[in-house]
Amino acid sequence: MNRFYSFDTGILNHNECSNLGLSYAPFRKEGTVLFRESYFGTPSVPWEARFDNGYPNVFWNPLRKKYVCYHTLCTKDEASTSTPLKERAAKRYIPSSERVTSLAYLESEDGLHWERPDLGIVAFEGDTHNNLLIEYCHGAGVFYDEAEEDPEKRFKLAAKFDDTGRMASSFSADGIHWSQPVEWNQNPAGDTLNCVFRDKRDGKFKCITRIWKGSLRIPAVTESEDFVTWSAPEECGRGEGPFAQIYSMPVLQLDQVYLGFASLLHEGDRMAECFDTVNVDLRYSPDLKYFQKCVWEEGAAFIENGEGSYPDGAPDAGCVYASVPFEQDGDLLVYYMGGNGHHTDFRETSLLRGRIEKDRFTYYHVKREGTDAVLRSSNLRFDGDGLFLDMDTEADFRMEAVMVTSDPKKVRGSVIEGYEGRVVQQKDDPRLWRIVFDKPLSDLEGKFNALRLTFRGAKIYSISGDFSLDPIRYNNGVIL
Repeated sequence: MNRFYSFDTGILNHNECSNLGLSYAPFRKEGTVLFRESYFGTPSVPWEARFDNGYPNVFWNPLRKKYVCYHTLCTKDEASTSTPLKERAAKRYIPSSERVTSLAYLESEDGLHWERPDLGIVAFEGDTHNNLLIEYCHGAGVFYDEAEEDPEKRFKLAAKFDDTGRMASSFSADGIHWSQPVEWNQNPAGDTLNCVFRDKRDGKFKCITRIWKGSLRIPAVTESEDFVTWSAPEECGRGEGPFAQIYSMPVLQLDQVYLGFASLLHEGDRMAECFDTVNVDLRYSPDLKYFQKCVWEEGAAFIENGEGSYPDGAPDAGCVYASVPFEQDGDLLVYYMGGNGHHTDFRETSLLRGRIEKDRFTYYHVKREGTDAVLRSSNLRFDGDGLFLDMDTEADFRMEAVMVTSDPKKVRGSVIEGYEGRVVQQKDDPRLWRIVFDKPLSDLEGKFNALRLTFRGAKIYSISGDFSLDPIRYNNGVIL
């Protein structure tokens, strides 16, 4: 059974839709700071000069039976350590050329209370009693590779190493002790979170990294068979000019698409209220070749900045950088680094988290109240009888569901006899509603037809069933 999320433009015949809105499902921030940079904390953590973007990698380590967090930080930054918190609002942040970026590690039993273990690996000011893993390691992407047969390579890391200026890979058996970095044959700019994962479709390793074009930050994808030799990075999406550049984009692989949690940096207009801030918007791609917006409404954002401004604003008032989400108790849990100030200025950064219902990222709804919405699918070809909506309903809910012909020899959009349907909520999964017709959908096998929904009082998150889309029009989900 195939699932098509509401953000996927390929499921719709846009010319036949009416009054159909598409919005983000609410992202529920938990509001608790899990840990923060603590150079000026009590007690002081002297190697945490500045978290900056943080670039978190948070996931469950099945070997240690703990949640783990790998994050980038500045272990040396004279501009930060010489400027007390109470003096920062009156000064501009100007990083020094001696700034050192490193990779740190924390772990947690419950995902809420985090500890900095004494690793004894990296010497900081002559002392190895710290939670540092690797020096000069910038924007590391880290993941646990369930499919890896070599126990020494179960954990994988890719990053830009500032001391050599090159991208490199590293391996680990336990996620703490890492091999000597192996330099890539390719060398993209990589000055971002380098999101790495093993693709479930082809088994290859993929990395979402960064290149630059026309002074704009551009996400790019590269792939590898062995996590050492990589293909030339290719552009895989863009923001909206300098005003919303994709700064980093961790990617979650779903049923038939890849979902990117794109941190958008807003530049280009110093008078704009959002100037030099970073929030998170969703992008999707069916094939990693190009990521496009999930919601096209102006100003829409998946993770918005918190209220206020530096220095008294919310912990995420200025910047948001997400980790790859993972499932927990029917939700997707999203950890992110939030900064309370502008991207290029003083800010203090913390680890925060929020959640959304699993598989419920966006939803169709009535755009103008008081009038029904019409959703007309693109051409569907059935090979079974399943047709479902993931949907919430309200007090004024009503829905007419019909199958209409795509036969060019008949009146376009005419209802097929026996396919005036009804929707039935499923007892075993109240989120799921089955569309039931008098005739079986399998009778339409081999022919293209379309679903038309006329409704109000509903939020439709996805459409799933025993069908495929017209490959010529759908083109694997990319808009032609």
